[in-house]
Amino acid sequence: MEEFSEEDYEEALRISLDAKGYTKEAERILRKGVAVGHGRSTYALATWYLFGVGEIPEDHEEGNRLLELAGKEAVAEAWFDLAVSFEKGAGKVKSVSQAVRCYIIAAMLGDKKSLFEVGRALYHHDVDLSSIQDQLGDDLLGLADVLGVFDDDE
Repeated sequence: MEEFSEEDYEEALRISLDAKGYTKEAERILRKGVAVGHGRSTYALATWYLFGVGEIPEDHEEGNRLLELAGKEAVAEAWFDLAVSFEKGAGKVKSVSQAVRCYIIAAMLGDKKSLFEVGRALYHHDVDLSSIQDQLGDDLLGLADVLGVFDDDE
């Protein structure tokens, strides 16, 4: 597997910031990060697809696919943006229940705005939490594994 470090990711961001946007070199570095499962690189590339940046066309389906990958690597912002996609029906089937699931996970990973979004959605919509219970449990157990949390009793 090809080497990739946090410094590589930071270099891609620096290149993009210096250029005030998209560059082929930053895209190349981010794609290298995606290939090795670097969550923040995956999230950065996902946002480029969500908004169409530089030579990357706006493609919500690809952006959401990348958000899902980044989310599995415990990137809170990816879960938040995935929730927005579900809530708006942008590249996903519109589902407030699925949006709430994603907001809950983002909040648990430290995204404070997601706390408000969960409350807002529950207040304004009739959300069937039982419809997301199993999937939410699976998501959280997977994240616990990624984050190195485990139960020795199991």
